[in-house]
Amino acid sequence: MINLLQKYAYLALLSGLSAIPAYAAEGDVGLAENADDPNAMLSAIAAESAVSLAEEAADPNAVLPTTVAEGEMSLAQKAADPTAALMAFNFKYAFTGLQDIPQDINALQFQPVVPFKAFGVANILRPTITYETSGPSGARLADVTIFNLTVFDQPWGRWGIGPVMQMRGGNNTPGPFAIGPAVGFVMNRGPWTLGLFNQNLFGSSTAISSIQPVVAYQLGKGWALSSGEAQFTMDWKRGRLVNLPVGVALSKVGSIGGQAMKVSVNPEYNVLSVSGAPDFSIRASFTLLVPAG
Repeated sequence: MINLLQKYAYLALLSGLSAIPAYAAEGDVGLAENADDPNAMLSAIAAESAVSLAEEAADPNAVLPTTVAEGEMSLAQKAADPTAALMAFNFKYAFTGLQDIPQDINALQFQPVVPFKAFGVANILRPTITYETSGPSGARLADVTIFNLTVFDQPWGRWGIGPVMQMRGGNNTPGPFAIGPAVGFVMNRGPWTLGLFNQNLFGSSTAISSIQPVVAYQLGKGWALSSGEAQFTMDWKRGRLVNLPVGVALSKVGSIGGQAMKVSVNPEYNVLSVSGAPDFSIRASFTLLVPAG
């Protein structure tokens, strides 16, 4: 590729010299003499641009313009990376079937993602508001979770740590409050995004830990396959795992009217048999993406 660019630059340079023979030798004088010749001016500009492009291509430290496809890939990778500084507004629908409970749960979620800096350190704030339109407890405001991650860049990727808080909703009064630490890491390797996140919540009636694998593969043109929102959950009060989901998410990053967005669908099945725990679920989401700049 570099040799091809250098050859192109050489040919363009010859073309420019033949159009304005005095340009290289006489500098500004030659330019003034050919200022009235538009072909000469265009040839000179093309020659300079080609030489500059060839020099940048030969320089391993130069930042060359990215293509549209590369831009889409970058945005798709950021959308799959929970540690990326990408503002987003997630609107989700989730259907969950429960084990040994005849009534299923239909829920709507709103989850904004707000990156910000505090004392020069990157942070990501992610509140999640869940409203159940139907379920064993009827229509109600369910869990409200607030998650803040302080992110640190590393040569291999990123890692983050911060608090996670949850208030369980109810029909009339708020439920118990729980809080705990969260920690995780993410790295990108080619089309792969790989990582792991751990969240812990402890309160008067809650003692759970969850591990969320972050595995995503970019298929190209904004399409991606990932592990979705699967969380392996340990209930310390029960003394056992209550959720061990297996699933896959298919997503597409694109734009409508210049507005970047992401749509996804994520079916899951819990391989564990636990009364009251999720049996299977399917999530559909629509996300507005707001890249920086």
